[in-house]
Order: sequence, then structure tokens, then C-alpha cells
Amino acid sequence: MGEAEMECKEIIIYGCGTIGKKAFIRFTTEYNMSVIAFSDSNDILWKGGGNAYCGVKIIPPEKIKEQNYEFIVIAMNDYHEISKVRKNLLGLNVPDEKIVELPTALEYIDVYIDQRICWIRDFAGRIKEQSVLGA
Repeated sequence: MGEAEMECKEIIIYGCGTIGKKAFIRFTTEYNMSVIAFSDSNDILWKGGGNAYCGVKIIPPEKIKEQNYEFIVIAMNDYHEISKVRKNLLGLNVPDEKIVELPTALEYIDVYIDQRICWIRDFAGRIKEQSVLGA
């Protein structure tokens, strides 16, 4: 899915963990997407209603069909869990083409950012060692 296809979409993020939060930040800031809900199989997160994650409501998977969304992002890093979630979503009549798995993209982002930070630190050290004026 290209960047142009992803902009201005209303999405649901499945997964209220660290990867879900990273997906929320990335999609809302870099791709101008609207996250209309989070969903998770952990009923503690949505039992009783009114719970939110990153300021967005958390809904049980069974309520996904009541939402108006363009796609669901499964934001997890365990491929076994991703497979279970996909199967569950398909069982809830979520069309396969609306399900997006996102573990590797976010893992890549973390590695990429870590590499950039290391490069910047190394470069700053070189500037300091060479006593570059204005540094």
C-alpha cells in the first residue's frame, strides 16, 4: 500500500500494546490518518466501555462490524498472534482486503531510527574531536 493510498483514511488499530501505540503515532502524524478506534481481545481494556488508548476509544472485536472504517491494522509482533487475530477478524466477517498486518514495518522503523541516532552521535563526536568552529 503506497503513501498516497494511505492518506486520509479512517482506520482501526488492533492491538493496544507498544506496537499499537507506535502505529497510532506514525499513522496520525506521518500519514494524516484518522484512528477511529483501537480493538483488542483483552476484555480488561474495553469492559465497561469508556476506555481509551492514546485518546481513542477501545472496542471489543465484536463491535468492529458496527464501525465505519477503511481498514484494520493488526499491530503486533508475534506472528502466531497475528494469525489468530486475522482468523478471528475473518470470522467476524471483516473482509480480508481490509486487514493489514504491520509487525515488520514498525520493527524496521525502530532499527532505522536507532541506526540514525548512532550515526548522529558518531558524527557529533567527530566534529568535537576536530574542533570544528561553531560546533
